[in-house]
Amino acid sequence: MEREQSPVKIARSRWAQRGIAAGVGFVGLVTLLMVLAPLAGASSPTSWAPPYTGFTSTTSNSLYSSGCTAYAHESSAPAWSAATGTFSMAGKVSAGSCASGYSYASVYGQTSIVSPTFYRTHSGYSWLYLTWNLSVVAKAALSVAASTGNYSYAGASVWGYVDAYLMDVTNGSYLSSASATPFGASFTSPGHYTLSTTASTSYMYLWGALHKGHQYQVLITVYVGVSVYVYNVSATASASLNLAGPHGLTLTGITLY
Repeated sequence: MEREQSPVKIARSRWAQRGIAAGVGFVGLVTLLMVLAPLAGASSPTSWAPPYTGFTSTTSNSLYSSGCTAYAHESSAPAWSAATGTFSMAGKVSAGSCASGYSYASVYGQTSIVSPTFYRTHSGYSWLYLTWNLSVVAKAALSVAASTGNYSYAGASVWGYVDAYLMDVTNGSYLSSASATPFGASFTSPGHYTLSTTASTSYMYLWGALHKGHQYQVLITVYVGVSVYVYNVSATASASLNLAGPHGLTLTGITLY
């Protein structure tokens, strides 16, 4: 089992920054960055859809567990298909009371997608949008008996979010960025939870002043994970995330106007 804490810490930090509160239900469509820009001088749109010919991707993953009862398992490794535009992954984690006082487990996956370079035939403001479809099933269970100290907690989390950038390759600058959170939830109350959707669509918008003759590229990063933790309390926590098989987070289209 690989023990790389950095990606997990980064994912947990990013999760916290997005402010998803304890006990939140399924979030199918959130966080849009939309700025409508003047379209003077716009030409025919540049667009892509599956199969994403010429696109490249790099995928990484991390399984981490700490504590005598922690367990992390990846049943389907993270992967992105250029043929379908789908990111897939599946994993499950569990943690329970431990003599050390702390037990934690997580499964984390990430893919970075890079479009082919393209040129603009005119100068002026342009805007770009990405469309995503989501199908996911996630489950969590939390049982808490009694605290063993003044400071104690237990919980489970699942998350999936996307960052996108429009880059001017000619001068190395980033013209615009956007973030979206297709799904995410965190639980700290005892109970059994199921989060699922089979038809959720979300959009991301970027804009910038493009220059005739410059070369451009779209950069996309997908982050997905599931984690559980128990600290200083008699408790058990488990969670699973399924974005594999008939499920997945699919990039259905990119259009630049």
